[in-house]
Amino acid sequence: MCSVAMDEGVTSEVIYGIVVQVLQQGKTLTITQFNENLDKAIPGEFISQNLILEIAGGFNALPFRGKVKIIRWLVMCLDFVDGLNILHNIYEFFFQLLDYDAL
Repeated sequence: MCSVAMDEGVTSEVIYGIVVQVLQQGKTLTITQFNENLDKAIPGEFISQNLILEIAGGFNALPFRGKVKIIRWLVMCLDFVDGLNILHNIYEFFFQLLDYDAL
């Protein structure tokens, strides 16, 4: 599955790898809520691997609320793909990235 080991560290490549695994399974991901400010709906737009890499690369630079929106957006995209296993890993992985000290 898409588990992320703690000792592997948290990198853009890991995020990219998780999404690419889903794409390679032949599933279609659609954007339900994404733009530069992460709050304008763009329904039905296919998520390219380049876009995912771009999002992953910028994740750590986002403020806390932006990170939470990315998590919610990814979960909305992925929740129908492979049930709770992927959902659990996505939640666990992205919440590890959140900087609670910044609150």
